[in-house]
Amino acid sequence: MNRAAFKSVGIRFLGIIIIVVITLSLQSCSVSYYKHRNELLATTDYLPSSDCTISYSLAIRSTLTTNTYGTIENRKRINKMKSDYLPSIERVFQHYGYNVESESDQTQSNFHILIEESPKVSALPQEWLTGLSFGLIPSWGKRPAELTFEFTDKQKEISKKYIIDTISIGHISLFPIFWLTFFTLDNNKTFEKSLSEFIEHGHEFKTQTPKA
Repeated sequence: MNRAAFKSVGIRFLGIIIIVVITLSLQSCSVSYYKHRNELLATTDYLPSSDCTISYSLAIRSTLTTNTYGTIENRKRINKMKSDYLPSIERVFQHYGYNVESESDQTQSNFHILIEESPKVSALPQEWLTGLSFGLIPSWGKRPAELTFEFTDKQKEISKKYIIDTISIGHISLFPIFWLTFFTLDNNKTFEKSLSEFIEHGHEFKTQTPKA
């Protein structure tokens, strides 16, 4: 290998190291959390048994959005989502005293659930500044509609869509607590809160979509 080729390889390797360092800086100097587009109404800890049967159908969609490739379907994620969300669905319904049945045919169910995950995996422009400055320049950003839950109670003829944004804050001072993101970005907890509100307050909503 001649000197010019060796130098070219060295530059490429250095570039990879710089990208890795920036990426790690972005992750370790930021804290993220989910925020409902509309504030949730308060729910109670316990309601008497409804003594009814919920026959629910479930539809799941998963996509990834990047600055380079746009939005792409993430089929590999769907099976994992089903295994994650099914226990949450049954746990919430059973908490309110419902008998629960899963129905594969949406036309035969009396309750339909649509879950959509659409994470934006690329860094926001302001987050690059935080990374390039190794956390010295603070940033705040919103990734809109990374989670969407839509519930339809066919018997009561009511439905509501819950849109959840991801809020990220970045700064070097957050390095000691960046691990909190592993707890604040809890899809199942966010889902259960949304479904609980719909069960308790659905009669107040009729058909509702959150504000943009």
